[in-house]
Amino acid sequence: ISLIARTMAFLHRLSKDRGLRVQTNVVTNGVLLHKENRRRLKRAGASSFQITVDGMAKDHNRRRPFCSGQGSFATVYENMLSSVAEGFSVVLNMNFDQSNHAGLTRLLESIPRPVRGKMDISFSPIKTTKLNRASQACGVSHRDEAVLLRKLYRKAVDGGYRLPDFQYTQYGPCHFLRSNSLIVDPEGRI
Repeated sequence: ISLIARTMAFLHRLSKDRGLRVQTNVVTNGVLLHKENRRRLKRAGASSFQITVDGMAKDHNRRRPFCSGQGSFATVYENMLSSVAEGFSVVLNMNFDQSNHAGLTRLLESIPRPVRGKMDISFSPIKTTKLNRASQACGVSHRDEAVLLRKLYRKAVDGGYRLPDFQYTQYGPCHFLRSNSLIVDPEGRI
């Protein structure tokens, strides 16, 4: 987080010196967005987060456990709600495939109504890559993807959620693939 905050602060200073506008969006799994880190990122200029989940607690915890094996869903969920309450713009990106899509509608229903209108929702089909071949059995066909996306977005809109007003420049296994992006990996390398 400190590298991200320092990089953001540098970019904001540089943009001010050059008369440019910088918008800082942090794409995250949400685990490290506790109160102190949100404060540090806000001070550095962050105004929005895209937080990705893989469904309700059971599915998410199976796919995204902590190193200890303990599930991460409760931490991510709390950090997401706290981020919205503190005024951050939040896009909740929900990954889906054949095995977890039903749980996403339950997740949409579980978020308190007053929060729903303050956050954007997006859905991403899980794509098979060299790194995640294990998910191949759960992948969705193009036809099923279209049907599921229509169903999920209808549920989100009917539930009072907003849809993001930005377009991705490249569609891939993660939405960080945008022009003029910086990516910091888990080891802190840019």
